[in-house]
Amino acid sequence: MKFRMVCPKCQTANFSIERDNRSYAPRGQMFEMIFSCRCGKQLFGDQIEAEYVRQQAEFEATKHTKKVERALPKPPPPASPTPRPTVTVASAPGPEEGWTESANEEKSAASDASSCEWHICNNPPRPNSKYCSRDCSNKNARLRYKKRKNADKAAA
Repeated sequence: MKFRMVCPKCQTANFSIERDNRSYAPRGQMFEMIFSCRCGKQLFGDQIEAEYVRQQAEFEATKHTKKVERALPKPPPPASPTPRPTVTVASAPGPEEGWTESANEEKSAASDASSCEWHICNNPPRPNSKYCSRDCSNKNARLRYKKRKNADKAAA
């Protein structure tokens, strides 16, 4: 990996170094340079050079220690963990057996996320979801809404 200077305040490489146009010295002089970062940090002239030298020395030291670490032998892998006991759970009732909200919770606990949470659907769920499609999610939401509405009417 090559060395790249970063902002000393926010540690990003999103900064600019520009020449001060107000200076009348010959071009290429260090004292006319301005370091500006998006975080608001500014360095001028010799401060830029000193920070560059400091960061480069730190980079070289880190690079050397990484080489030494790679040269050291790796420790043996840890002992394999003991196997977990397997647990079997009875299947949840289907829609024809009197499906309820609690049965849906039992289904989700019993299944290993291999099927959609909508009680009629058996398709595999999408990644990071418990439903196979937006349609199944909406159907389940409508069912819960109807149940809540009926429960409120019965309580009133």
